[in-house]
Amino acid sequence: MTNEPVDDSDRQRVVPASVSVALADRPQRRLRPGPRLPTYWDHTRRPIVNLLFLAPLVVAYAIGGALYDLGSANHRPLAAASILEHVSNAFGISVLSRGVFLILVVLLFWHLKRREDWRIPPATIPVMLAESTLLALPLLVGGGLLLTLVDFGGGRVIRSIGAGLYEEFVFRLLLLGGLLWGASSIARLPRATICAVGVMISAVLFAWLHVVPYGAEPFDATRMMFRVLAGGYLGAIFLFRGIGICTGAHIAYNLLALA
Repeated sequence: MTNEPVDDSDRQRVVPASVSVALADRPQRRLRPGPRLPTYWDHTRRPIVNLLFLAPLVVAYAIGGALYDLGSANHRPLAAASILEHVSNAFGISVLSRGVFLILVVLLFWHLKRREDWRIPPATIPVMLAESTLLALPLLVGGGLLLTLVDFGGGRVIRSIGAGLYEEFVFRLLLLGGLLWGASSIARLPRATICAVGVMISAVLFAWLHVVPYGAEPFDATRMMFRVLAGGYLGAIFLFRGIGICTGAHIAYNLLALA
């Protein structure tokens, strides 16, 4: 028998079998993933973000409407605004006749009801503006040759902003949003079916609004078809991107079509 010294590294490598089994049976701790940070997509669907995005457009329309006296008898009222006024008179809901600022009131109430954070990343609003402009290009290409407006007067610009604000508020936020909420509460149908039917109904009514006696255009099958497709396209943007991007795309199309 020799008395050779035992290397410390060899001692560390020797592990009893019972200890090995105990370590193998011990449950492994899993690190819980932290909360997911909200993305640009998430922020653009928040009511407060849409409110801040649309507020400059609402103010611009209100000031421009006063400067160009768009409320006088010399100017035909916007059809969507007339619908709000008729509903207000029929049901005695005076708040509906308070004008385009009602859009901001609804979004503010929606934000307060959801109790969300007030903070917004600074880059969100500029990116929303760019996205709205890009989403307006298919409408411009599809209907530019047919529905081009040649008068680039200031009154036309203001009416283009007002038309986008009122029509998206009435047909997408109130009508389409109301249809989706009501159908989801009453009918037990797949959400995809409810969305498709709601988009179709709002698109047809949106197109019909532009025809006499509600709108200023005589009935034309080609124009009607484009309006229905445009209404469906804007309805899809509303479902996937929210009211702010949807309204921005509509207004961007109206302004680009003026050129």
